[in-house]
Amino acid sequence: MLNDCEEIRFMATYVTREDLAAPATLAAYGYDAEEAQSIFDNALPLQNYVALRAYTGRSIGVRITLAGIAGMFQRDASDTTSIDNGGTIIVDASNRRWKRSFSGDVDIAWFAATGDGVALDTAAVIGAIGAANLVGSRVRLKNSATYLCGRLTFSRIYLACDGSATIKAAPGSTVAGQAFVATSNLCVNGVIFDGANVVDRVMEATGFFDMRGAGVKNAVGTSAAQASLIYAKPTCVIFRVDQCSFSGVSGVENGTEGDTSGADCGLYVETTAPFAITNSNFSNIGGWEDGDCIRVQLAGDAALNWAAANGALIEGNSFLEIKKRAVKLQASFVTIRRNYITCTATDELQCPYAGIEMFGSYNTLAGNNIDIERAVGCVIDNGNSNKIVDGNFITLAKSGAQLTARGAGTAAIRYIGAVAGRCHGNDVKSKGVYGWFLSNATRCVITANEHIVDANPAAYVVVYGSGGGYNTVSENTLSGVPANKVRYAVEWDNSIYNSTINNKFENVANSGIRYFGSSAGCTNSGNSYPSSVANVADYTGINPVSAQSIRDLETNIVAIVNPPSIVAGGQYTQDIPFQNASPGTKVVINPTTALEAGLFYFAYGISAGAVRLFIQNGTSAAVEPASRSWVMKLAA
Repeated sequence: MLNDCEEIRFMATYVTREDLAAPATLAAYGYDAEEAQSIFDNALPLQNYVALRAYTGRSIGVRITLAGIAGMFQRDASDTTSIDNGGTIIVDASNRRWKRSFSGDVDIAWFAATGDGVALDTAAVIGAIGAANLVGSRVRLKNSATYLCGRLTFSRIYLACDGSATIKAAPGSTVAGQAFVATSNLCVNGVIFDGANVVDRVMEATGFFDMRGAGVKNAVGTSAAQASLIYAKPTCVIFRVDQCSFSGVSGVENGTEGDTSGADCGLYVETTAPFAITNSNFSNIGGWEDGDCIRVQLAGDAALNWAAANGALIEGNSFLEIKKRAVKLQASFVTIRRNYITCTATDELQCPYAGIEMFGSYNTLAGNNIDIERAVGCVIDNGNSNKIVDGNFITLAKSGAQLTARGAGTAAIRYIGAVAGRCHGNDVKSKGVYGWFLSNATRCVITANEHIVDANPAAYVVVYGSGGGYNTVSENTLSGVPANKVRYAVEWDNSIYNSTINNKFENVANSGIRYFGSSAGCTNSGNSYPSSVANVADYTGINPVSAQSIRDLETNIVAIVNPPSIVAGGQYTQDIPFQNASPGTKVVINPTTALEAGLFYFAYGISAGAVRLFIQNGTSAAVEPASRSWVMKLAA
């Protein structure tokens, strides 16, 4: 038994529409007039939209047959206002509305989109999005197609592609500072948005924003507006990107970071909502002065209090050949983990500033792999109570020593004014000047890290603290290599009340610990020193008052002595601060180089915190001793 449509096709082969109107003909095929009219009313074949727009007949259903736009349309007698959108609603010559019968996605092919990247498809894209929004569905794009398009502004944009399709900005799509795609509700899968270097901002996110398996590329900044691929505004309540690609940002390089003429970046995030940027790839983002792959910039103040993005996550991303930074984070309560960051640039000025730079509070870096040849710091912490923990692999200058970057000494990890930072359980390798550089940092803890360096021993210090204080360096392995021993394992320079305890120092040339300037109230205890070290602690350059306040529980200090000429049979004395000394304390003291012939020396404690060195000239002529360092420790 044939179904209705098959019967009509069979009948049309042998009879005309007029023949069927004859009662005898209808009766011959088993239909009365009412039944035949019902069939024709619901399946009238027309080739295309042109034919439908010209149609004035009585049918209530038609079938468009042209490939690409084929489908069933029903006349909606109750609708007298809908406009012809060129795909799902067609208005005929009698001003009647014909509506496509479908379920699921809206196919952009229904709107006669070319998808060749040359012809302008703005009307087709706008029509398809509008049609999908009417029924709450998505627009499905053709795999490998490119849709050249003008600016898209909708309250809702849902797009999908089985494969990958591109929506490309047409020249003149936007004005300065205006996004090519702006929406308060976006869900995209498998679609690339291409700014084509004719827009400065490709996308703008407000409300709900979800991209998966998609991409954004090619924004170019100007002197009037910064470039960005996506700007997540403060009004964005959900911001998620996963398995996406981001590339191609360029702009004006003027040396002034953060202004509107040069702060070009990939993703510019201002929402305090718990955003997630995961498993995505970033490349060719910005320039050396203003190239951040991700910039999270929330409200903050001078006291390092930055707004919280509770639960926000940056995870599993690849940042390849970064320009200025992979991530600049001016926010609190954000987790950055399991990301891969690289740059092989070695030029002094055209090298990254940092792999990750943190402001704000209670942020966490965990399990990241950062491999940068030259930078001010692989990680820079300017914040409060941030954590660099749990297996970060941080490598600076793997291919060869790099001692400066952008005019500053290089460091694997740099704390700048940071408070209560914690660095625990990381693997750090460096051929820079410092492993850790603490600049005016306070109450930071560096513990249980593995750090091995291979650098210029005349310059290298594993942990260097300048200013600030109350920091702790404990239970780390801090080492050079046999061919290139580090100068000092730890140096405190005008930094007070720091603790250096229970560390293992290896391949150190000069001293395990050096105290300099006004580094008062520091403690060192329980550290393990290699046989190669000249001194446990070096006090050259520390002022006497500060030296007396050092709790040196490893009882080994160094002092520079520069006597004048000593007459024949004469004696020179010098009082030297020694925190553990007391009156009558026996002291073992030795010069670091051989003393001039005929000179003899001894020392003992003369008061609390001081010893007196005696140098006796046993010859018959005056002797002028050379300036040299002397190593002292309490007698056993």
